[in-house]
Amino acid sequence: MKASSITFSRHEAAVILPALEDMVNGLVEACCRDRYPRRDTTHVPYRGQEVYRERCFDGEMAVHVLSCRNKLKFTGASRKVDLNCFELAVAALAFRVVRKEKLVSRDMLMSPSVAGLECKIENARRCARRSAIKQIGPASYEEKADRWSHFVEWMRYNLLYYRPRRPSNKNGTLFYKEERETMRKLAMQVVIETADQQQIHRLVDQARRELRRQRHVEVSPTLRALLKDHEKARQFLAMFILKHLDPEILVPEFQSLDVRQSGREEKLKRALMFDAD
Repeated sequence: MKASSITFSRHEAAVILPALEDMVNGLVEACCRDRYPRRDTTHVPYRGQEVYRERCFDGEMAVHVLSCRNKLKFTGASRKVDLNCFELAVAALAFRVVRKEKLVSRDMLMSPSVAGLECKIENARRCARRSAIKQIGPASYEEKADRWSHFVEWMRYNLLYYRPRRPSNKNGTLFYKEERETMRKLAMQVVIETADQQQIHRLVDQARRELRRQRHVEVSPTLRALLKDHEKARQFLAMFILKHLDPEILVPEFQSLDVRQSGREEKLKRALMFDAD
């Protein structure tokens, strides 16, 4: 089958090779040891048998995978290689797998030397596809293309399963952020304006952790239940801050009676001294 010439730099080949190595290693295991290995932590998705119902191993297509890996495994700065349309399809599949599964670092993927790799492979694949159709005819090419599709399904089902990523929980993150900001805002309402804001925020975060560990069940069973009543939450925060800081840091509304009376006495003494002068 007629091939298309394409030049790969060392960095471009290094990006594709991790997925190609996984494919080749899996094919060797499948062919030589008669088994289809999967990683221990990998689980087949629900109804995987139906999703990949047309999967089929094809020895000729497996040779294209091995040939692509061997041609891209070089040590020089760059190499001009001849790849047919299926070998280029292998390279395109490997690049998609590397990018999706993050098999290389983000800096390597975002490097300027790898910026146009996907377009370069795709343009060369289209050129090689047109040459293959002229050489072997449309019907023969369609038959091989179907075999390649079934072989890709076989590889995806048996070889290309990676550790599933942890699903993002943006709603939970926003909820915890809202809880944190609400607690901090309530705490600043029970202290005087000159209080150290960072110190108060650290105490509030400590109080939140203790509430989640159920160390203040007598006040509220959960943090969520406490935040339903802001007045009760302010009372709890005032009590918590009072355990760690001086009583004078609280606003008079949340100070104890003796502290307020002592403050009034101090003010009265200063006023009497001022009148005497």
